[in-house]
Amino acid sequence: MASPVPESLDRCALLLETAITSVAACYAELTATKDSVPAPDEEAVAEARQLQRAIGLVRLLLDTAYNFHRHWTRRLGMMTGGYTSAGEPAGVEHGSRVLGRG
Repeated sequence: MASPVPESLDRCALLLETAITSVAACYAELTATKDSVPAPDEEAVAEARQLQRAIGLVRLLLDTAYNFHRHWTRRLGMMTGGYTSAGEPAGVEHGSRVLGRG
């Protein structure tokens, strides 16, 4: 996710989907067998904590990208559509962006 080119982001999306599926399956298995599972080893706990930190960083990165885009969209509305009588940026339809490869 450090390289924001379409190919890199596509790979990240696939990796995130795979990770979500794997974590959900592990959680379901652990929940189903929680009474018969021995105490986790320290290596597994450390790896789980590292995964949790990495997910937190990805969330921060995605939230930041979303907020950046949202604020620029609002600014574009102010520059092209002016303001409403309430002092808010006017709603301006900017169309959609579609990325495609052929």
